[in-house]
Amino acid sequence: MGITRQLQLVLTFGALATASWIAKTSTDDDDDTPLPLVIWHGLGDTYNNPGIIDVGDIANEINPGTLVHIVNIGGSANSDRSATFLGNVNEHVDKLCADLAADPIISTAPAIDAIGFSQGGQFLRAYVERCNNPPVRSLVTFGSQHNGISEFMECGLVDVPCHAAIGLLRTNVWSETVQTRVVPAQYFRDPSTADKYEKYLEHSGFLADINNERPNQQNPRYKENIANMTNFVMYMFEDDTTAIPKESSWFSEVNGTDDIIGEL
Repeated sequence: MGITRQLQLVLTFGALATASWIAKTSTDDDDDTPLPLVIWHGLGDTYNNPGIIDVGDIANEINPGTLVHIVNIGGSANSDRSATFLGNVNEHVDKLCADLAADPIISTAPAIDAIGFSQGGQFLRAYVERCNNPPVRSLVTFGSQHNGISEFMECGLVDVPCHAAIGLLRTNVWSETVQTRVVPAQYFRDPSTADKYEKYLEHSGFLADINNERPNQQNPRYKENIANMTNFVMYMFEDDTTAIPKESSWFSEVNGTDDIIGEL
């Protein structure tokens, strides 16, 4: 969400350590060429946000020669930001799969590393599960909604794309239009009652699939691709008020009193 508190914290306290860790784990024993780094920003952010660019710059300073690819959906900064609210997440992931496979340098790499902020984290996980070409060796996510959200964020007064998305989302989250058009709706998940969870399983346009939650429709390749990564690190922000529940960052599940009741 722009230069969010989460991203500021990462840049201030965590980005250097994360970039250093990736640098140490992202080269082959027989090749000193650093692996490319893919970064996917979060809701309301853009590919050219200085904070996002700084993360790539830090990685490059620590491991010179790192090719940094920041995911851009839509071309322009305005279109990229709008696409974080309105669009089809499956198509967004497909676009990244196609872009990386077509890149003359990235496509020839033995593997890549990846950093995902907020919703960019679960989108990168979908890349790993569904195409993974080139394969991701190390994935780091910050405040990502791996286990979905059960409440919707509030928008700024003049944030038109946000208001449009949230307005649609609150009409009927399980309608086909919303599930193929409103990005946060595609990782909405409310397991508080059996009926609500069944609706999620039946209508979820994105999350139920990549989480392999549908009985008799689980894809073993998803599990295999995740297991084949060298590292999968998930950061949760303790004071996160954007992703509800914040424990989603760790695949945890909470009840109405915000007590953790289980983990997937």
